[in-house]
Amino acid sequence: MWLVEDFNSLPPLTFLTRLWIVKTIWSREDIVYCMDECYFIPNTEGEAQKWIPIRNLVNTIIRLSDSFPDVCVPGIKRINNVIFDHIRKMITTRPISPEITGFPVNHWTLHGTVDVKKTEELLVLDDRKNLEWRYGLASHNCFILHITALFDELSRLDRERLLAQKSPIDQLMVYWTHKLEGRSDSIAPYFTSLLERSAYSIDQYALAFSMKNGSRSGIQYFLNHLQPDEWRVVVQGDIDILINALYSTSSAYPPYPPPVEHYVDCLYYVLSKMDESHRMTFLRRNAFRVLKVFLVYPFYGLFLKYVNRLKDALADCHFYLFLDEILRLELVETDFYGYEVFRWVWINCPDHEKKRLTSYLKKRKDPNYERMRKRIESIWTSN
Repeated sequence: MWLVEDFNSLPPLTFLTRLWIVKTIWSREDIVYCMDECYFIPNTEGEAQKWIPIRNLVNTIIRLSDSFPDVCVPGIKRINNVIFDHIRKMITTRPISPEITGFPVNHWTLHGTVDVKKTEELLVLDDRKNLEWRYGLASHNCFILHITALFDELSRLDRERLLAQKSPIDQLMVYWTHKLEGRSDSIAPYFTSLLERSAYSIDQYALAFSMKNGSRSGIQYFLNHLQPDEWRVVVQGDIDILINALYSTSSAYPPYPPPVEHYVDCLYYVLSKMDESHRMTFLRRNAFRVLKVFLVYPFYGLFLKYVNRLKDALADCHFYLFLDEILRLELVETDFYGYEVFRWVWINCPDHEKKRLTSYLKKRKDPNYERMRKRIESIWTSN
C-alpha cells in the first residue's frame, strides 16, 4: 500500500477505494451518535482511551461485512486506524459549537487526512458562534466571500477596534480588515517591521503570514491571486518560515494554534509548487529538518525517496537520529504501510558511519542502543 512518494503525486486507486469505504462507515448514524458523546472530552492521553471503542466498532463493521473480500480487510483496517486518529484530533482540538451534534467528518483529502479547509468553512458558516471569531477564522483561511459577508455584519465600533488592533499573531485579520476598509497602505510599515522585508507588496506580506500561520487555504488563495513572479519571490525567500514554525512551541493563531499537521501539509504544498531546481536547493539547505518533518503519515514514501536523494547533504549523525526516531515510532506501533523505513535509512547511511555506529553500539548497554544494534544485525544477516 503506497502513499505519497513524491511532490504532486497521487495515491493509487486501491488506497482511494479503501479510504472511501472507511470514511463512509464513519459517517453512519450509529457511529456519529457515538462521536457525539466524545465532542467535549479533552485531548489527553487518558481521555483518548474513551475513543477506542468507537474505532473498534468500525473495525468490527469492516470485519463482519460481506462486501469486502478477506484479503482486503487488513488494508481497510489500517486506513481506519489513521482516519480514527485524524477524526479524534479534529473533534477534540477544534472549537466545535456546543449546539452542533451529528457532525460527521465528511471532508477528506486524497491522502486520508482531514480536509481542514472544508471543515473550517463549516465552522465559519455556523451563525451560532461569535461573529468576530468567525470573521477571524475566515480571515485566517482567506475565505474571501465569507470575509466580505461577515465584515458587513460588523458594527462600525467593531471595525474601528479591529483597525486599531495590530496583534503580531493576528496578521491575516489585520490584512483583511484594512483591505476591506481601503486602508491597506497604512499597514505596510507594520508588516515591514514584522518580517523585515521592505520590497514586498501588502499581498505578498499576506502570503508570507499565511505560511507563518500554517494556513494552506491562505497560501492557495494568494498563489492564485498573485502573479507567478510575485508569489515565487515570497515562497523562495520565506519558505524557512514554515520550517521555523514547525520547530517552534509558540502559538501562531489566536482561536487555536494550528497543529503540526497543518504546517507539514503547508510545507508539502509549497514545495510542490516550486520548480525542481529551487525545490532541491531548499531541500539540500534544510535536508535534515525537512526530512524529519516528513517522517509521518502519509509521507513515508516521500521521506525514503528524499533520504536517498539528499544523503550527501545530511551529516553523519543525522542517520543515527533518523534510526532512533524510527525505533521510537515502532515502539508505539506506528504503521509504516509496508515501507521498510529503518532498513532503507540504514542502507543509505555512509559506509564509514555504519562502521562507526556499529562499533559504538556494541559498547553501549542501554536497552535503546541494544535494540538498534539488533535491528542493524538483522539487516546484515538478511543481506
